[in-house]
Amino acid sequence: MRFIAISASLLIAVGMVAASSIAQLKSDIQAIDSGVVNLYQHCQTEQLSLFSALAIKTAADDLTTKINAGSKDAQALNEKLGDADAKSLIKTLADTETRVKITTGLMAKLKPQFDKLRTTALALSTINQLQEEVKDFGERLISICPQSTRSAAKQLSEKYNTDLANCAEAYQNTSSESEKGDMGSQSSQNAQVENST
Repeated sequence: MRFIAISASLLIAVGMVAASSIAQLKSDIQAIDSGVVNLYQHCQTEQLSLFSALAIKTAADDLTTKINAGSKDAQALNEKLGDADAKSLIKTLADTETRVKITTGLMAKLKPQFDKLRTTALALSTINQLQEEVKDFGERLISICPQSTRSAAKQLSEKYNTDLANCAEAYQNTSSESEKGDMGSQSSQNAQVENST
């Protein structure tokens, strides 16, 4: 009997540790947004070096870790997500998606310079990992959203997936034009990206 009581206590303790709250999920999403801004800042370079390429990879890996944490907390959510909270999360993530689209665009433009440094395969691997985590997080978000907001969550997830897919496609493209190393003009959208919520 004592063993059973101890086992039950351990199971309750493990459940409490594994459980996640809406507040924690909101914190995760804010961390993801900050991670996107950080990656954007590192991608703002017109002359890529091994040092700056490593900084971009580190920032992307950090963002991947933060997205993974968000996925785990969404899966372990111990509260029912109401309409108001779901709409709040979707709004924040919609703002973040705007920054993701700009950032992945900058990453795509850096591809010729990654070619010159012979680090394209490593960059593509990093993008693929990020792509997988973004897809998983989107699926988790859709699953916890109430029916009234599920369509909006699905549409937003598709936007994220498209942003990452376009970036990955740029790195898979080995056309002679991309190998010239011409990044083209880099439009100034700093305020839009850096105005993190």
